[in-house]
Amino acid sequence: MKMKMRKVLGIALAAMMLVSLFAINASATGTPATGTITITPPDNATGENTYKIYKVFDATVNATTGAVAYKLLDGCADTDVPTGFTAVRGYITAAPDDLGLTASALASYDKKVLADTVTTTGTTAGVSKSLEPGYYYIETSTGTAVYVEAGGNIDIKDKNVIPPVVKSAGTKYDAASLAAIAAVGTNQEYTAVITKTHGAENVVFSDTMTGQTYNADVKVTVAGAEVSPGADTFTVSGEKGAASFTVTFADAYIAGLADDTQITLNYSGLITSDALSVSPATNKATLTSGENNTTSSDVVKVYNATITVNKVDDKEAPLPGAKFKLKNSDGLYYAGSTTDGTANWTAAGVEVEAVEVTAEDGSKTYTAVFKGLKDGTYTLEESTVPEGYNKAADKTITIDADDFTSDNLEQVAKVINNAGTELPSTGGIGTTMFYVVGGVLVAAAVVILVSKKRAGLD
Repeated sequence: MKMKMRKVLGIALAAMMLVSLFAINASATGTPATGTITITPPDNATGENTYKIYKVFDATVNATTGAVAYKLLDGCADTDVPTGFTAVRGYITAAPDDLGLTASALASYDKKVLADTVTTTGTTAGVSKSLEPGYYYIETSTGTAVYVEAGGNIDIKDKNVIPPVVKSAGTKYDAASLAAIAAVGTNQEYTAVITKTHGAENVVFSDTMTGQTYNADVKVTVAGAEVSPGADTFTVSGEKGAASFTVTFADAYIAGLADDTQITLNYSGLITSDALSVSPATNKATLTSGENNTTSSDVVKVYNATITVNKVDDKEAPLPGAKFKLKNSDGLYYAGSTTDGTANWTAAGVEVEAVEVTAEDGSKTYTAVFKGLKDGTYTLEESTVPEGYNKAADKTITIDADDFTSDNLEQVAKVINNAGTELPSTGGIGTTMFYVVGGVLVAAAVVILVSKKRAGLD
């Protein structure tokens, strides 16, 4: 008799514990009251999310006291319980202390019954059908987090967070580095960072580029250590030269990372378009998780600059017939913008290969354009001077790395030629005549001086 009393007290105690943990509405008559479960998705949910509601235990309500007792579902024996639970004569006698252990156990418990499926869109809440009182396990597509509740009308807030992704230009993440200036045919580095959130699964990183192509060089690091690609970590799709690529992470690998772990991806793009001061090459990272939940990084913009020569005479009139060379700070000469990744500057010490851009465009104005340039300091040299004019002095032009305005990216250099007789580059005698005449006069003066001295001696 004492043993039976102990069992009854054990069951009552278990019921009281569960009542203290979970809210339930029950009628005073003992008839089970049905209720609904309202599920609100994460604050940053974007796609459709599925919540599967499983019934794990039935619930009975004492008509007099209102106490709730949980019992096994029909057809289950006392041994058919999840890890951490015990049952006597079909009634649950104790609840596990560790909710995490409970969630893990319930995920694999094969006696639970699917009671309803709720689908939500974006952040709009979804409501289940009427459910009888019971002990419920909710499986979510936003991650592996679990909610266990006991019947009645219940409101649940899905506290999972869709994993965020951030991105910047450069080899290290910098929230302020959302733009860069790069020359055509050179590589621009990028860094993206994913933060692993609780329950994240089906995590796929992707990047789409314009005005550039992927270099097939993505590297993944966690806590400063590079992670090798593979079926148990991540796989990459997207070949060199493609406009996009994806990195698909294995669920087991993501699950094995502690919450808030940062995953860093480093990669680069080959800049293939020039004159991007108005329409820059763009680059944005996108992360999907769960069932099509999507988060995106800020757009990173990559510009390159142009230097336009405006050729005029000393009266500001357009002046044809000049040619120019552009030299960078390394002493290399501009050799035209490219789209295949080859260098657009001459080799060191080589000047003859430099492209001389004729400052004639068939109109009333005469311009020469050097495009596809990165930031830096350049020297503009007039290599061919219009006939009848003096050579213009070299001009120094600086493209600022941190200035993405059109004034910096689309610089105009006005080059003025003054009319004159100094024409060394066109075959004229220039100052030579003055040197010859001066020399003759000096010689004549010497002869006269010597003659006078001799005359005095005689």
